[in-house]
Amino acid sequence: VTGNEVGLDLRFFNGRVNIDLTYYNQKTTNALVYRPLARSSGFDQVVSNTGEMVNKGIELVLSGTPYKNDKFAWDISLNFTKNTSEVLALAEGVDEVDVEAAFVSIGSYAIVGEPYGVFYGTKWKRNDAGELLINPNTGLPLIEDQRGNIGNPFPDWLLGFRNTFTYKGVSLT
Repeated sequence: VTGNEVGLDLRFFNGRVNIDLTYYNQKTTNALVYRPLARSSGFDQVVSNTGEMVNKGIELVLSGTPYKNDKFAWDISLNFTKNTSEVLALAEGVDEVDVEAAFVSIGSYAIVGEPYGVFYGTKWKRNDAGELLINPNTGLPLIEDQRGNIGNPFPDWLLGFRNTFTYKGVSLT
């Protein structure tokens, strides 16, 4: 893993208001990937160090102490995180690797050009307006001929909020 990280840590009013901001960009190379082999070899795959992916994102923490005296303190913290990943390459001749099979027709995959762990599976046919196409004989949705991207399991961003109240050395968070 190689990468760059830049951070900023600002403290104001004797540490009562704080800002911590980090940007990172990391590239993973030589990740373990199952590479297919000719069946005539007696094996169908071998593990090799050939995968590449990139992760980049930001982390922001805003914190402060709105109230503090000799016996009591109230600390508050808000954190925001956004991470994106992309599989850049797998083994030669490999476009996708099954990371984890979640169901019979859905799995989590590493696919070149997609986020790591994207869900691929059976998709339903839709018209141009995005409405499901229904089989008039069965009343069930029609199925696409090929499976496709049905979602990224990772959130676009994360947000956290925390209060900590301390009285005579005992904290409640």
